[in-house]
Amino acid sequence: MKLRNSNFELLRIIAMLLIVTHHYSIHGDWNMNTSLNFNKLFVQFLSIGGKLGVNLFVMITGFFMVRSTIKFNSLLKLVTQTWFYSLLIFSLNQYFQLIPIDITIILKSFLPVLFNSYWFITSFVVLFLLIPYINIFIKNLNQKEHLFFLITIILLNVINPINLGFGSIDWFIFLYVLGGYIQMYPKLFAKSGLVNLTIFFISYFGIFVTIIILDYLNFANPLFFISENSPFIIICSVSLFSYFKNVTIKNSSVINTMASTVFGIYLIHDNIILRSFIWDKVFKNREYLNSEYLILHAITAVLITFFLSMLIDILRNKLFNLFKIESLRQILITKIQSNFSKILSDIRVKYLD
Repeated sequence: MKLRNSNFELLRIIAMLLIVTHHYSIHGDWNMNTSLNFNKLFVQFLSIGGKLGVNLFVMITGFFMVRSTIKFNSLLKLVTQTWFYSLLIFSLNQYFQLIPIDITIILKSFLPVLFNSYWFITSFVVLFLLIPYINIFIKNLNQKEHLFFLITIILLNVINPINLGFGSIDWFIFLYVLGGYIQMYPKLFAKSGLVNLTIFFISYFGIFVTIIILDYLNFANPLFFISENSPFIIICSVSLFSYFKNVTIKNSSVINTMASTVFGIYLIHDNIILRSFIWDKVFKNREYLNSEYLILHAITAVLITFFLSMLIDILRNKLFNLFKIESLRQILITKIQSNFSKILSDIRVKYLD
């Protein structure tokens, strides 16, 4: 998916940085069975941005794809990249013996999408395949029906007291439809940048306040309100998305290059083999829970992980170009598209044209 300017490219970079920060917080093998103190709250605060980042990625997809048709080359590119990193890291682990291997890791490494090695990638692939049908659904809604659908899902998934148990696919569809709504009815989200940022920071701070309160009350899950369907996270997602939709950012090759690596950053640092190795053995997060250097450690660990992963993916892209992986992929995708083109054409003629 190619974006038309650097606005959303920059938003994708920020979203991935939030996700890396979130992983620092939740995968650090912290001992949180301690009394309430600044360091504990700081680690919990860092976890807020993860689900926000996920929401933004899917909303961006809905925003740009609701009026478009899917391109299998984009899907194959993502799957190829996922497979490359999964097998590469597995091979490196076999050589360096980073962690012990079992049958689960073998299956997840050789078939990462099928065996949900990266939950986001698996869910995103399923969403991508559903896009033609979701677009048919959206195309046949008027504005009121579109809005009523979104409100209904929010009520069922967020406020519903019996918890219907929506999964990631269900939520991804909601986020896609939400992004599509913002694309189709932009005037409703045309508030000034200051208004959107104010709403965002108030909501973000509100989540942190809930963490403090739930910690103080010894609630079993003080991070209850950082889930992707939390009302606070939804407000943060829409307000930050709206800010970047309306702000003017000059097109930048640097931003575009950095944004092209965001999936690579995710695939590297959240790999099932590297995840614990990075946070537990390299940065040794647990040792800094009671340290006066925790903030410095967090900033250093997150930025090193983010930018080193970025550089690796830039090198991966150059390697793919050198060995003409893109050309081979194009040949394969041509064969796939030849088999599905009639089906997609019939869908467009009947429902979308």
